[in-house]
Amino acid sequence: MSRIHPPRHASKARRTVMRRKTLLLIILFVVCFTAALAFGPGATASGSSAVNTPDASFTEGPLELGASLTRSKVAVGSDGRFSLALTFFAPDTYPDDRPAPVEKPVDLVVVLDRSGSMRGAKITDARNALALLVDTLSPRDRLGLVSYADGVQVHTPPIQVTAGNRSLLQQAVMRIVAGGNTNLGSGLRTGLEQLRQVAMLDDDAPISFDDCRGCPPHPGGRTRRVILISDGLANRGVTDPGALAGMARRAAMQGWSVSAVGVGLDFNEYLMTCLADAGGGTYHFLEEPQAFADLFMEELHAARRIAATSMSIDIRLPRGVSLEEASGYEITRSGDGASLLVGDITAGSSRTIHLTLRADTRKAAEYVLDSLAVSYMQENATMNQTLASPLRIAAVADESEAEASYAPAAWERKVLREDYGKLKETVARAVSDGDKDEAMEAIKNYRQKTAQQNQAVGSDKVQENLDSEVSELESSVEESFSGSATEQMAKQKEAGKRIQYEGYMDRRDKSAARD
Repeated sequence: MSRIHPPRHASKARRTVMRRKTLLLIILFVVCFTAALAFGPGATASGSSAVNTPDASFTEGPLELGASLTRSKVAVGSDGRFSLALTFFAPDTYPDDRPAPVEKPVDLVVVLDRSGSMRGAKITDARNALALLVDTLSPRDRLGLVSYADGVQVHTPPIQVTAGNRSLLQQAVMRIVAGGNTNLGSGLRTGLEQLRQVAMLDDDAPISFDDCRGCPPHPGGRTRRVILISDGLANRGVTDPGALAGMARRAAMQGWSVSAVGVGLDFNEYLMTCLADAGGGTYHFLEEPQAFADLFMEELHAARRIAATSMSIDIRLPRGVSLEEASGYEITRSGDGASLLVGDITAGSSRTIHLTLRADTRKAAEYVLDSLAVSYMQENATMNQTLASPLRIAAVADESEAEASYAPAAWERKVLREDYGKLKETVARAVSDGDKDEAMEAIKNYRQKTAQQNQAVGSDKVQENLDSEVSELESSVEESFSGSATEQMAKQKEAGKRIQYEGYMDRRDKSAARD
């Protein structure tokens, strides 16, 4: 068979093309190598052509996680603030398409304030709601009842709510009588100790509740929770907020949770919020004791549908970037890292936590966020999911370029949840302190700053917030400072607690469902 050869001039032309391609590859390699040297980890030189990634995914796991920046650029010379939104979604099915348990059995300990201030409607409504809770629980569930005043009384340890025990529990509920002071710390410690003892029956608890670092998690089939209720100030025993939060935090390390309930207008809402945050649970404000029944049903429903507990966020920051806030949660800092506990999530629901960060804007630079992990307990194991792709924020000289980098949907949600929630918390504290000027100044500053930013984004929902909700908040402040001195004091107590609670629920995103 004869072979066909190309003409000599064609072969020469091909060699010329190959040499040119080789030369181009060499030039490209040199350019890339030079860029790699110039752009190291952390902060890098940045021009207007810097590539910014507003969204990133996480490694696969039982939860669906996402990360999004509200903007990808900040202006040189600005305050450098930007936000990172972390979204958690708990599917109703496991990754292998097995359906998640619809309802888990619950180990529940109710720790009830029976001090003198609970006399009357409060203790009566609490007893009636507890009786309804006993009727609602199934034989798979276990319920314990603890009350506290000057001392602590264990009415029943956590026992299965069988037909026989149901009657015993009902009798114990009706024997609770109010009187005395408020030894909240002893009540909380005893409630957690009761939970520890029932955990020992399942062979998964430490010998001492106080020594629970590295303790094994709870059995996957059960949810364990303490509901702490108070209508006043802790004035006996342990009263230091840090020490009380430490008790709740150790429970969360076990995979348990502590929810805190404030009743009426005389309790410390900041202590109750702190306990719920540290314990991975939820803070509830009950202005009227008639709401006890709804509260217990809400807590029971959430406990039965828990998909993950003790969720925590760990982030390492590049040089030049700092973490300022995290939706109101306490931040633990270590070197260039930070961590925070954000509690639990129920099956079929989602939550978004906003991290407020600040970049060094003294000169143009690009910062890479590439080390972020979320850990949590599910079933009988600790799960970890990490950021799969980096996020970038650039400090640029052109202010209009920075304004054009907003991610409208992410920014809008951040304003309506995080920024407005934080405003409400600030206003609430000012109202509680009787400082009308401070409250109105905070509202004025929020309105001006948000309106200015919205000129670049053009969000109708944010504009509605400014026109309607902020005006209503302003009116609420005005109303709380009207009337006689006695009337003002009562109004400010109510408004302060109500507005603070609204801000708490917005920032922690406790009741969000997937869109």
